[in-house]
Amino acid sequence: MIVAQSFTATPSHHAPAVVVGLLPGIAAWGALIAKNALRAAGLGTPENPLTPTLIEQFKLSDTYIDGAFALEQGFIFSAMILAGITVYIIERKFRQTAYWSAIAAIISWVGLMHSYRWTVFFGEQLGILLFK
Repeated sequence: MIVAQSFTATPSHHAPAVVVGLLPGIAAWGALIAKNALRAAGLGTPENPLTPTLIEQFKLSDTYIDGAFALEQGFIFSAMILAGITVYIIERKFRQTAYWSAIAAIISWVGLMHSYRWTVFFGEQLGILLFK
């Protein structure tokens, strides 16, 4: 319903911006599924933690999961900024496009989006093993 409403509530010529705005959320969902599958396979425990070498194993099968992991971090920012940039491109307002692109670069530079690291994190209240 939410996706259908996003297409009906926006002008039809902005439909590409809606699609671009949905992509980071879809990538975040895929990364979450991959992380849960890895946990179900026994990875992500103190005895068998997740490591950066895991990405190399994914690449052997032509699965570049590091992009999904990076896009997952701050995907709300990514979705809003990419949709905004796409709207301004459609509207041919290239100065605003440049402003939004600069904002995205700054947010990425300070680490609010697209930065991830492999850590073993124990949720104190939940008592479960997570990785971010």
